[in-house]
Amino acid sequence: MEQIMGAIQDVALAMREGNSALREGNLIFERSLARLPIHEQEVFYLLDEIGFDSILRTRVYLYLIKNPDMLRAFIGYPVEERKELLFTMMARLKELKSFNFKCYNPALPIKFNKKNQPVLNSFKASDTSKLFKASADF
Repeated sequence: MEQIMGAIQDVALAMREGNSALREGNLIFERSLARLPIHEQEVFYLLDEIGFDSILRTRVYLYLIKNPDMLRAFIGYPVEERKELLFTMMARLKELKSFNFKCYNPALPIKFNKKNQPVLNSFKASDTSKLFKASADF
């Protein structure tokens, strides 16, 4: 009888150790999912290529670094449409609501300067819902 009890205790101990190892493995897996898909410096270069000014680039950079899933979506999006994607992602952020930046707005007529060059329309980030018609909550 003692041998059976000892064997049961050994099995119980092995199961507890196995559960502990599984928990540690799950933590490691979860941490690996939270990592950024590319190095932070590469994120900066991608934003620089799009043509953000330094203030907006900093805010977009911090947003993408804090949100690895959004960074993955950004990287997977067509290059020529990434700027529009970022405006859509960030349209509801309070920190950008009062920030003015320049972008083409097809809802407004194109204006030309004295040299007959097109001038980009100026709008607030809070107006992006009209421009990009973002329906998803981020």
